[in-house]
Amino acid sequence: MPAEAVFVIEPFAWERAFKSWTGAPVGAWMRLKTEEVRGMSKVLAPPVRLRNTTGIYWGHGTLQGMITTLLRYSDGGDLEGHVVAMPKHALLLHEGTKPHVIHPKKAKMLRFRTRKGTVAYAKMVKHPGTIPNPFLSDALQKVF
Repeated sequence: MPAEAVFVIEPFAWERAFKSWTGAPVGAWMRLKTEEVRGMSKVLAPPVRLRNTTGIYWGHGTLQGMITTLLRYSDGGDLEGHVVAMPKHALLLHEGTKPHVIHPKKAKMLRFRTRKGTVAYAKMVKHPGTIPNPFLSDALQKVF
């Protein structure tokens, strides 16, 4: 599930000053702010860590490269700016995880590399959990 930061402009407060949502003032401002939040969230997002000294990455892509923006109208007519981190693990990084046990799903054993680079096998692993890194919320607060 992707992680998402949303900010909304109330329509009636801005409509007094500007006649059209899609017009240059409001639309351009929203586009600018969503790009600012996107850029800041890329800076604050956790970097890709290397698996070992050989330079092989843990994941297949970077989280920073999969943060995107979207402008849309809500059902109530509010103009919304969305900044979304698309990878499935983004919400886990953003919100953190509690300590949990990992069991193999398709095989009898789990196979993984240790921090020293050696291969290890186990029937289960007690994961200590991850500390939350609310990079999208922090980016939203820094921009606004």
